[in-house]
Amino acid sequence: MNKNMSDTLPVICENAGRTIEVAMGTTLLEVERQLRLDGPHPFLAAYVNNRIKELNYRIYKPVTVRFIDITSFEGIRVYQRTISFILQKAVRELFPDRTLYIRHSLGASGFYCEISGFGPIPAEHLDAIKARMRGIIDRNLPIQGVKMLTDTARKIYEGFGMTDKIALLDSRPRLYSKIYTIDSLPGYFYGALTPSTGYTPQFDLHSYYNGFFIALPLRTDPTRLHQSVHQEKMFDVFHQYQSWVEIMGVPTVGQLNSKVLAGDASELIKIAEAFHENKLAQVAGCVAEANRERGVRLVLISGPSSSGKTTFAKRLGATDTVNFKELPALDQRVAAVRGMSDGAGADFAYQCTGNPGAAADVYKYIRRGGGLCEMGFFVNNGDCTINPHFDLCNKEIMLVGSWTYGAHEYPVTMAFLRRAKGMGVPLEELITHRFPLDKMNEAMETNLSQQGIKIAYVAQ
Repeated sequence: MNKNMSDTLPVICENAGRTIEVAMGTTLLEVERQLRLDGPHPFLAAYVNNRIKELNYRIYKPVTVRFIDITSFEGIRVYQRTISFILQKAVRELFPDRTLYIRHSLGASGFYCEISGFGPIPAEHLDAIKARMRGIIDRNLPIQGVKMLTDTARKIYEGFGMTDKIALLDSRPRLYSKIYTIDSLPGYFYGALTPSTGYTPQFDLHSYYNGFFIALPLRTDPTRLHQSVHQEKMFDVFHQYQSWVEIMGVPTVGQLNSKVLAGDASELIKIAEAFHENKLAQVAGCVAEANRERGVRLVLISGPSSSGKTTFAKRLGATDTVNFKELPALDQRVAAVRGMSDGAGADFAYQCTGNPGAAADVYKYIRRGGGLCEMGFFVNNGDCTINPHFDLCNKEIMLVGSWTYGAHEYPVTMAFLRRAKGMGVPLEELITHRFPLDKMNEAMETNLSQQGIKIAYVAQ
């Protein structure tokens, strides 16, 4: 074989529609220059055999390459990741004792950010950050990605006090990790970046709520920057989400991973479900009020494909009810429940009344293979009679009893109540009676006589 041929590799470039020979170890950036590709916008990365690679990527085997710019979906993400790294460096240099938080995306192309220790960002600070970012871009500093031992990467992050990065590394047990740097500032990114800071010249910063909005070029028209559009409802949802993850103790991915590895995933799910159930109750209340006050009869739920619209609609409210006062006979109530469930019966039932008659009847409403949580008898309210064969065994019902709560569940409950109160949920309206401690017996009599729903003892 010819020695020269063995040292070169064929590269098929889809942009140019031709094949060239390059030396082993040639970077994509060098391939682009050799091809002298001419596009309306700078190339930011490339697909190599249909996998996204940075322009610093070196070629060691025959490949097919397609260079991408900011007008592609992956290209705009490369731009966003790079400008966010530049923003981190600018804030670190200007405010070394503060922490930058890139909270969430905003609009078609932009991010909402906050800096610890500031409420609304003063205009002079925002101007200083913008000027520093412009200086970093104008200097066209190289962005280098280096794979190293994870222990070494951890020490680098420790030197910069980046506890969130350390938590992420600790929860991903890998021998090697990749660190990106601008000058000496380290960063961690899941995806490609540009080879240097000069690739992202277009941006702007605007004061926004308690932080600022970084505007980036539009993918569909990179000559224009995304304009800041106030989206109060969407913004409130993001802030509510931030409060939830802070209460749950998982504001970063590393902390979430740590909780899961510690076996606390089930607890996190329970708290999250409690938050969502509370939110659903608020939405259902708004729908009911709209129907009552304005005669609204149709509610539309929008969202992308597979986002849970159908599940949300089903959870939003009870579509059918059975009132024992309207249907006094058991067989009438059973027929009504089966009529709502295509003749099968309820998938799962909660018996909360504490009434022995209701406790005996509830089995009749449940389908074969269904489940029951019996939680109404926290005191002895008497016996009830069931047929173990027909009611339980023959239907293979899963039965769970609930009486009280363990000590480990109180922090979860209190966190939920604090959050609910902060959101304006009228918890006080759930309490029908209040008694001082010296009237404990009277309070218990009120409860047992079923005159009250929730009774509170008030220390005086």
